[in-house]
Amino acid sequence: MYQAAIFDLDGTVVDTVESIGHTMNLCLAGYGLPEQPIEKYRFFAGDGAQKLVERALEAAGNQDASLAERAFKDYMERFRSGCLYRVRAFSGLKETLTKMKKSGMRLAVCTNKPHWNAVEVIRKVYGENLFDEILGDRPDHARKPSPQGPLLLAGRLNAEPKSCLYVGDTDTDMRTGRAAGMVTAGVLWGFRGKEELLREGASVLAERPEDLLAIAGIGES
Repeated sequence: MYQAAIFDLDGTVVDTVESIGHTMNLCLAGYGLPEQPIEKYRFFAGDGAQKLVERALEAAGNQDASLAERAFKDYMERFRSGCLYRVRAFSGLKETLTKMKKSGMRLAVCTNKPHWNAVEVIRKVYGENLFDEILGDRPDHARKPSPQGPLLLAGRLNAEPKSCLYVGDTDTDMRTGRAAGMVTAGVLWGFRGKEELLREGASVLAERPEDLLAIAGIGES
């Protein structure tokens, strides 16, 4: 069994695609640009808010290069009040995480979302006590796919990297976990598909939340 499990946030432990898409679509509409289908935001997300904004503007046909910086500020301002819009846990995941915690594993979240936002979302969906550590985007470490965040968390959790399970749903997550020297699990209920996760080096795939128990070496009883 692993000492700890470190999870990505968006698309891995929390379904946030409607929150992200709704907020960015408000921005696009304000600039007279076409709103994008919510499903597209599964591919826009994963590399931080600034990259998400750039991808959404490009998809909407924006031709004004100077708009990106203003749109990013607009998005972040709107997101402060709308970040909890329709966010929810994936079905069955809370029960799985609770079993992992009860088995003695320590649990953490590592995300490119702003730190304040990561804390707010996790506290709303999972409460105060399920995750031992939460680490969002802050100046003291580089964003994923840099391994700095997961390695920082491993240290806080008193766990060796090789004894940590890193769990995510995008190519960025697979590269992050591998770079940190952790066994890297790709989940198939998130933002990206099986082919991408395998191509980027997933050690193992989880089709359902309960699959994480077997991956972690925990009985389901």
